Amino acid sequence: MPDLCGQLLSEENQKNGPKVTGPFMTLYHDCEYREKDATMECVAPITGRIALSDPAMEVRILPGGKVLSLIHKGSYNKLHEAWSRIGAYAEEKEYVPNGLHREVYLNDPNIVSEEELLTGLQIPVDTAAQKNDCS
Repeated sequence: MPDLCGQLLSEENQKNGPKVTGPFMTLYHDCEYREKDATMECVAPITGRIALSDPAMEVRILPGGKVLSLIHKGSYNKLHEAWSRIGAYAEEKEYVPNGLHREVYLNDPNIVSEEELLTGLQIPVDTAAQKNDCS
């Protein structure tokens, strides 16, 4: 996140004037929870022209669609419990994940206490398909 913010706040982008249009989020590429070595992306929704000096970063459109969603209130350290709940619900309903799992950070840990943190968990799903894998 600090690298992403650094790009957004670069001198060139201060001149370009891109606007952050929503909460920051993380996209997870792994099919299951990983305590270590998770493959993830940090995301900032923006509008306007942006210059990226880091070749590892890119601008792209996140696809929309149906998501199974849960709002977690509390410490980020307890997110794995919330992911377990939403995952169990998805399995119970036989929803088929069809996109990257997302964490949407609805408030700022620099402003609110750990107990007041709000994090949206989202699993893009196909409610009409039969479950067969995590892709």
